[in-house]
Amino acid sequence: MKTRLSVVIIITIVTSLAAQDVTQPAGSQKRFLTEKDLFDFAWVANPQLAPDGARVAFTRVTVDEKRTNYETSIWIAATKEKETPIRMTNGEHDAQPRWSVDGQHIVFVRGGDKDESGKAKPGQLAMLSLSGGEASTITDLPKGASNPVWSPDGKRIAFVSSTTQEDIQKAQHKKNATKPGDAQAESEHESDVHVIGRAVYRSNDEGYLDPKHHAHIWLLEVPTTSEELPKPVQLTNWKQDSFFSSFTTSNCFTCTELFRSPSAST
Repeated sequence: MKTRLSVVIIITIVTSLAAQDVTQPAGSQKRFLTEKDLFDFAWVANPQLAPDGARVAFTRVTVDEKRTNYETSIWIAATKEKETPIRMTNGEHDAQPRWSVDGQHIVFVRGGDKDESGKAKPGQLAMLSLSGGEASTITDLPKGASNPVWSPDGKRIAFVSSTTQEDIQKAQHKKNATKPGDAQAESEHESDVHVIGRAVYRSNDEGYLDPKHHAHIWLLEVPTTSEELPKPVQLTNWKQDSFFSSFTTSNCFTCTELFRSPSAST
């Protein structure tokens, strides 16, 4: 009796599954997610609402055609009308958009450039005018720049960089080298070998941590022309900035508080 009952149950299950296969179109059958599906994904990250609330700037993340890296670009979409989002930048590694106070400009971080040896350079701040034209780079620091914040009057931009004065001097010496094989330039070459001596040695999206370079808060005057490259000023200079500046600049350290601080007046 039990054997007959088991046979009946099995036949019933098989019949039910067969009926589902017949009723469902072949193209609508579900399948499991695979690792190759990642190449078809598109993410939206870091949305920033415009001062007038009518638009939002965001970062769109995709996988490149060779499927070896992520590509990021800045897009703008309307908040009320059902308009198609518009791509605003043509770089392969544009991120962290921030609106100006009047909503006429967007400052963001642009990466992707490579040096003479083919090594990727750190990202720099770039500014885009919404009235037209290409984005122009407004920083050129050896260790790059990130986390931009506009001042309340729209005349200055605060940001974070781990660049030291020694880094700036080395970069200047390299530019002033008389020839590629200059002895001084060769002696100042910075090794890319990482010596690991602590448990926490790398961070997501940042890579290897450098205990010799702490993140600090910098300030620059907003350029009036695309050809102008402003000279940024370092505001803070203590080792504890490694966590403090990265946290406060991107989260709770407002422009008003920054520009009221004693450091900003010096």
